[in-house]
Amino acid sequence: MTDGGTQSVPAVSAGATESERRLAARKSIRGPVTLVFNGQHRVEVRADDISVTGLGVIIDRDLKTQLTCEIQLQLPGQGKVFKPHQVMGKTVSSTLSTSRGGFRIGLMFIQPASEFRQAVDAYIKR
Repeated sequence: MTDGGTQSVPAVSAGATESERRLAARKSIRGPVTLVFNGQHRVEVRADDISVTGLGVIIDRDLKTQLTCEIQLQLPGQGKVFKPHQVMGKTVSSTLSTSRGGFRIGLMFIQPASEFRQAVDAYIKR
């Protein structure tokens, strides 16, 4: 009985997270993004879309899901000035997209700072 309960907890948590991620409004965003794995391995990708819960990027190779990384990107701030942001994330999906020229990777933000969430929300509402 204990083993069954332990195994079901991750599935329930993952389902809630997936559901929440899909409910957030998304907006197309273009520009370079850097993913940093293990604090040292840097991967340059192209932004595709963003929501307050995550970011879609395009990359030339497939990435496993559940990889944690630092996401470095720029969002519009006051006026026409772009402000750099860093937020932790993890890969949650990967789909080959020939129309976009690579793999579309879905990243979920992990505990984003309120300043970052506000910047994303302001961008989406523009």
